[in-house]
Amino acid sequence: MDRGRPALSATRTTCPYCGVGCGVLATPDGNGGGDLGRPRSSANFGRLCSKGSALGETLGLEERLLQPMIRCSKGTMERVAWSDALDHVAHRFKHIVMRDGPGAVAFYLSGQLLTEDYYVANKLMKGFIGSANVDTNSRLCMSSSVAGHRRAFAPTPCGLLRGSRMRPICWCSSVPIAAWCHPVLFQRMMHNRQSAAPG
Repeated sequence: MDRGRPALSATRTTCPYCGVGCGVLATPDGNGGGDLGRPRSSANFGRLCSKGSALGETLGLEERLLQPMIRCSKGTMERVAWSDALDHVAHRFKHIVMRDGPGAVAFYLSGQLLTEDYYVANKLMKGFIGSANVDTNSRLCMSSSVAGHRRAFAPTPCGLLRGSRMRPICWCSSVPIAAWCHPVLFQRMMHNRQSAAPG
């Protein structure tokens, strides 16, 4: 750390990736590091997967788009004002709808939106534009997992019975998949298994 710079304090936040909601202590160090799991977070108890522990690496500005750019007729990208960029998108969107109909456009929304955000996006697409072509990553991303789960375990989801102190009595999971895709949950499963083992 530079002597001229004040010490940076950690910010308590939540990992933005999957739906576990792991607690993170983010301390920007200028080198893409400084992320630790929050030990008192009930979601992860200080553990982070590879994505969560590398959050700092996503904050570099070198290759990040910091202002709106529009490709001009020469094929090069030109910086434009936010108002001009938004107007351009709105006009092109309207043009496509007028030329090809409402079914020619779609929204593919983030899985990280709030309920109110989903409501507004659905109202805009279905109520105003007149198209049902709206979906979210939170559904499409998990569709293959749900299909596999239904084929393996039947349409009824496997119930998770909870004992004392968040200890599951029954887990239904394919362990290699859990270890790879849900490392924080997998670590909790292994911890519970080891603490329940005799002697």
